[in-house]
Amino acid sequence: MAFPRPLPWFYAVAAVVLASDQWTKSWIWSHLTHPGAGRTVIPGFFDLTFVSNTGIAFGLFQSRNGLLALVVIAILAAGFWVSRELDWRKFEVNLLAGCVVGGALGNLIDRLRFGYVVDFLDFNLGFMRWPAFNIADAAISCSVVWILVRILWDDFLERKKADRKPD
Repeated sequence: MAFPRPLPWFYAVAAVVLASDQWTKSWIWSHLTHPGAGRTVIPGFFDLTFVSNTGIAFGLFQSRNGLLALVVIAILAAGFWVSRELDWRKFEVNLLAGCVVGGALGNLIDRLRFGYVVDFLDFNLGFMRWPAFNIADAAISCSVVWILVRILWDDFLERKKADRKPD
């Protein structure tokens, strides 16, 4: 089977996610200068806080940066291989894959360049403080949630269709 041929949308989305992720992190570096520095944006709700994350989502697996960089590279390679099965003619596939690839590359660049990922979006939900994250994390997380919801929705529709079929 041939390797996938994504539409130009895939490359555009991946580039926008990667560029916006790297630009915002560069802004954080130049304005907050060191981990722990922050600025209040919406008092009691939203801050920009420079966090050096050597782990993955929600701060899991801290101080395993080298291993995590290899895992990200392996996941990207596996994703490339699995992508042969996707219908690249669909805008949705190109959009979601572009978000995941752009986000993964954004965080991988940080890991290789700094030894950690720069996180900075810091929300306080009142009853809890959400772990700081960045544009790449948001792109990946939203895409994964979208994919899961889509899988569940498609499964639900298939069950409904099966229930309507006469025996």
